[in-house]
Amino acid sequence: MKKNYLAIMISALLLSGCVSQTSKIIPQQTNATSTQKVSAESALEKNENDNTPVSISENSLKAESIQYLGAFLLPDDGNSEQMMFSYGGEALCYNPQNSTLFITGHNWYTYIAEISIPTPKDEKDLTQLNQAEVIIPFTDIKGDFFSEWSMEIPRVGLEVVNENLFFCFGQHFEDDTPRATHGYTSLDLINTDKVCQVSDYLYATNDYLFKIPSKYIDAFNGSDLLTGRFRDGGWSGMGPGLFAISSIDIMNANTGDKISASTLINYDTSYEGDFGSMMNGYSHADSITGGAFVSCESGDSIIFAATHGFGDTWYGFSNGVVYPTAGDENETYPDVPPYPHNQRGWWNNDFRASFIMYDPTHLEKVLSGELEANGVQPYAIVDLSEYMIADRDETDMQYLGGCAYDIENNRLYVLELFADEDKPVVHVFTFGN
Repeated sequence: MKKNYLAIMISALLLSGCVSQTSKIIPQQTNATSTQKVSAESALEKNENDNTPVSISENSLKAESIQYLGAFLLPDDGNSEQMMFSYGGEALCYNPQNSTLFITGHNWYTYIAEISIPTPKDEKDLTQLNQAEVIIPFTDIKGDFFSEWSMEIPRVGLEVVNENLFFCFGQHFEDDTPRATHGYTSLDLINTDKVCQVSDYLYATNDYLFKIPSKYIDAFNGSDLLTGRFRDGGWSGMGPGLFAISSIDIMNANTGDKISASTLINYDTSYEGDFGSMMNGYSHADSITGGAFVSCESGDSIIFAATHGFGDTWYGFSNGVVYPTAGDENETYPDVPPYPHNQRGWWNNDFRASFIMYDPTHLEKVLSGELEANGVQPYAIVDLSEYMIADRDETDMQYLGGCAYDIENNRLYVLELFADEDKPVVHVFTFGN
């Protein structure tokens, strides 16, 4: 098996309630035969502000243990938008019952399909990649539960636990009204009959959804699922939100019930300004679209799939035109630039596909009260650019979609959006020494 060492950005870390605004980045060189690797354990840097040393557990997964196996193509589109893999990829999960994947299709509909997993190839030429096959065609598992929401820019999480597919749905703009967001269906995708609410945190819980390994369930107070969300601009918190919940609670709840959730990562939102607690290296333009609790012989890590901004951030348009956000009536609002620069949002001049890695033992410390949920920090941000297939330009703001982890075979599946014309491509990673 070919082993590829990634270009790794390891941030200086702070394990207290205060978060550094000046986290140092240590780049790792990629020539494995002639350079000394910089591991997470060796980067015991001190924060410039308070001299707090970085520390991670001995069993944390080393960033340089990530290995790339290759990629494969999704099946061909069907004959309608509801049956399209194109414009999809918001969510992905592994089904251990069939050794398959569940995936969302076109984002206007977010129907779910089950697909096979062909052998990945380390090739950039799409014609050389193997193609998955459809096992279960696209199916609408939402029913009427989310009919009042506008779902053009949806948020979706999927995860298989035992004999059921658990899910959560969200929309781009959400008001203060409590919403039922989480539910489950059978693995044949035909039996959704209720949805429940998770916590009161606006924008923070209804996107990614992934399993807690069995050896950690007791440490997470019996919870077996992690759920969360990242909303650009800091609306959900200036970094990924993460909460522990129970699949049994979801199954036992009635429609509209609120189930309990343990807060694990919860940075300050930007509603009160941009100077609260935040993830080291945070950018308002970041996009965090999936997560996985990786646990293997090489170690454990909670890994988020992200499009991370390493450069300058602004709100406005991709050509650099800034749109005012202060709400001052005297502000001058610029004209909307012509296509393709007419999409308004948060932008960064150095977006890269990335993994953001957290030590699970830090989340245990949050549960025990030793660490605040707004003080947890990632120990590595891993640049995946060399493995991406699509050519990107300044009008692209989101590179990655959902991700899924197969704990039995130690495989992490990650969607690269718009890599096969309008369809995602599935990249496959593993973890070893």
